[in-house]
Amino acid sequence: MLGLVSCAESRTQVAKIEKKELEVSIIILQGKISMKGSSLISYLSISDITSGKSYKISNPTTFNLSDKQNYTLSIKAKLIKKSVGPGFPAIIEVIEIL
Repeated sequence: MLGLVSCAESRTQVAKIEKKELEVSIIILQGKISMKGSSLISYLSISDITSGKSYKISNPTTFNLSDKQNYTLSIKAKLIKKSVGPGFPAIIEVIEIL
């Protein structure tokens, strides 16, 4: 009986976690597009002018953003994952180039 109660509790916790993940943050960023990292671990990022934060772009091929390196762009993006700390920037998915 105790096992059933703990199983039910874990299901409600999973439901709460899934609900938090479903909350979508849409942000508008303006900044310079650049390639960061070393040869094996490289990624395209945007450095926001207003906040000074750097964001890793998860879908650089969708809008051919690699061709727009060193340009300052305004983009509308969905925040996928928050920043963990130095070396682990927040991850965004670009929705639109403004």
